[in-house]
This record gives sequence, structure tokens and C-alpha cells, in this order.
Amino acid sequence: MLSHQHAGTDRVPRSGSASAASGRIVLGVIVVMVFALLAGTVGAQEKGHQRGRNELRLELVDTQNPREVAIHPDSGWQITALFRAKENRLLGIGVPYYPPLFPHTDVTGFLVFKDPDNCPSFLDFGGEIMAYESYYCYSPQTEAYPGCVPPYWPDDDLWPTGQPQCAPPEEGARTPWVTAISDSGVAWPKDETWVEITPGLSIPDFVPNVTSVGGLEKEQPPVVWFWNGDAWALTSVGPDLGSTDDDTRFGSWRRMPGLVVLANHGPGARTVPPGENDISPAPDFFDKLRPAEAWNLAGLFHSSTYSLKGGSKETSILAHINVPYGLFKPVVLVDKELSIGKEDDFGVFCDGTNALYRLDGGPLTCAIGGLSHTDQVLTDTVVTVRVFMVDGEAPNVLVDQDWDGDVDIRDAELLGLNPVSNESTTRFKQYHELECGIPYDFDGDGDAGGCVLGARPGGITRPPR
Repeated sequence: MLSHQHAGTDRVPRSGSASAASGRIVLGVIVVMVFALLAGTVGAQEKGHQRGRNELRLELVDTQNPREVAIHPDSGWQITALFRAKENRLLGIGVPYYPPLFPHTDVTGFLVFKDPDNCPSFLDFGGEIMAYESYYCYSPQTEAYPGCVPPYWPDDDLWPTGQPQCAPPEEGARTPWVTAISDSGVAWPKDETWVEITPGLSIPDFVPNVTSVGGLEKEQPPVVWFWNGDAWALTSVGPDLGSTDDDTRFGSWRRMPGLVVLANHGPGARTVPPGENDISPAPDFFDKLRPAEAWNLAGLFHSSTYSLKGGSKETSILAHINVPYGLFKPVVLVDKELSIGKEDDFGVFCDGTNALYRLDGGPLTCAIGGLSHTDQVLTDTVVTVRVFMVDGEAPNVLVDQDWDGDVDIRDAELLGLNPVSNESTTRFKQYHELECGIPYDFDGDGDAGGCVLGARPGGITRPPR
């Protein structure tokens, strides 16, 4: 483990002159102003109540000040989360078996920050038995895990009569007490604080748009109702996930189970789902949930890596996603044919050449002049993505426990999770082109309109600013 040298503090010589005193006053004012500015910037980047006590420092690479709004294409851009371990808190990196000492590609390892009983609970049952034997049978006990006495394992009453408190050497004679321990439901309880990582790539399986092919079940993304012109039907929203056998899904990520990624727009922001037995949508099916809920989008990330000693001289781990199409695209229901018309949620009666739309379960809104496409509605939406790490495994869905309208790191704490990093955010718009939205007959005239798509000659376009 790396060590740190503490730098000394240089004292400024005292001066009795008035100019020196006034200089100190000016310097003090400048320092206060700088700290105030830094506090505002850092506070936007990470939750203030999390600073200083986390095991990891999180930085979203190549993101601007969260107070600014970036502009990205609708896909093909990146989110890279870099977590740096605080060396004074890192005990080391654990693996279930040696070799390797440190995990390589597709081998699971654990950055361990605390282990009060000195018993690594990531060992499987066989590994726990070996460590248990080593503690009781070897002398000195430092050959095993020193002080590792499983606190909830049965003791003398489980040993065969007349045998020492040690594993019998014969394979067959070992069965009774191993079975007794196993049947008692005993396992080394997890008391560690750790971050699990399996370096490697998560690449979605290619599965055609059918339920099953070649024995692979297709992973189902979130769905919403739409009107197909004759009847209600369901349509998927969000990126294609591949099969249920790969690592790509809405929920926690096998390669980094503690990673949490939340978005306030798009398929990750959960709305009221349609009833399982409904033949048509319930009236409130697309409303926002109260309290708010959000999918953990970590399961959509592609690459996990780590470094024993990086450029910052710290152990670090990194999670990366090449953002797929649809992951952060708001879900827009739109009615472009209003022969009857309907009042929107702001009291505007909408009919004729206008259009009605709902974005991510938000208010029903009248688009004056109509919507041939939903490009501008989508492009104008500011999306906020929050990233942090928790001890152990993160849940698939997080709920707004404090009812403040945001699902964030505070809600994770209220859910009983233990955040081991700060929370970092990025805010952005995505540039969309030729988006049709999902047709929905809001005014009940039996027609929600269609969409015309067409190509045009290419050229050179300056990026939006």
C-alpha cells in the first residue's frame, strides 16, 4: 500500500507595518472569495455532506462544470467515471483464490477498505473452511488469517468426540462437522466495506427482434402503450439490450455491482407501468411515480478497468459507457391530429393544426403550430445524470425517499445503503433529428397522426453552441 508524506506548513513572517496589515486584509478577503467560489463549484459537483469521509473520490472525466449544460449527439458520446481510492483507507485488494494476487480480465476482485473481524467474507465456503482449519491447526496462527475467528460459527459442540479442535486429516471423516456447519446456515457475515470489480467488457449479445433465438432469451427494456391506428399496443423504449445472458440490462452491473447511475429523463426515469392484465392503458399509466423512482443505469455500462498505481499515485477504478441511442432520450407521447381537441394541463385548449404531447410522464402540453417531428422538444430537454458508488451491491431501482423530487445519493443513504464515494453530476442536452415520438390519441378522435421521414444531402454543419 502506498504511503504519503505530509507536507510542512510554511509560516508567513509577521510585519508591523500598516501596508503589511492592509495586505493581509486584502489577502483574507480574496481567500474568502475564492473559497466561496470553490464551494459553489464543488457543491454542484458532489454532495457536500459526503465530502471528506468517503473511501473513493469520483470524477467524471471530460465533463464541464455541472452548472453548465453540455450538448451531445443523440448517441456515440461517452461517460467515464474515474474513482480514486484514498490510500489511507485502502486495506488492499482481495481475491477468492490465488493466483492471481490481483484480478486480471474477467477475474473478480475487491477493493477492501474495512474488515473488522479480519475474515474475508468474499471467500466461498471451501475457502472459508480452509482458512478456518488454518487458524485452528497451524502454529503460529499467522500462517492463516491472524485473529480470524468466525464469530457466528458453532464451536466445540460440533467437533466429533475425542478429536482435536481441528479438521480431521481424512477426507471422509471431515464430512460430519463440515455438514453441520453448512446445515446451520453459517457463513462468514459480510462486515467489510468493499468495492467489487471484474475488469473487462460487457458487450450485448446480438439477438434479432424476437422473443427467443438459439436458446437466448431477449432482454426486455421498459415498455409503454401506444396507439397503432386500430388498437392499443406496447412498444419498447431505450436501447437494445441483447439477451438475458449478457451483462447488459437496466439495473446493477455484474462487473461493478456497487456503481449507481441515475437519470431524470428517458427510460431510466420510471413512470406508472400499464397493468399486466389491461387490454387498454389505465388512465394514469404514464404518470410520474410518487415518490419518484429511477432505474439504476449502471447495467448499461460497457467497460470496467482498474490500476494498482495510476498517474495520481493512487489505486483507481474506471467505468465507461459509449452512450447508446435511446438511453437518455425522453419518452414523448404525441397526438398530431386533433379533430376534436382537448385542454392541456395549463388550461390551453388544443385543436386544429396544433399538437398535444407528454414528455416522460410530465404535464400534457399544447404545441402551438403542431409537431411534424419531436426534434425540438427532445433537444430542449436538459438531462441530469448522477453517478456514485455504494458498498456491496446497488439495487436495480432507487426511490426518492426524502420526496424532494430527485433520486440521488441522499436517497441511497435513506434506503440503508452505504455510499463509498461522493456523487458527481453532469447536465446536458442531446441533439435529435427526425424523431417522430410515440403516437397517442389524446383527444379520442381515433387518430394520432403519423410521421414522414426523409434523407437530405449531406454537408458541413457547425456544432450547436
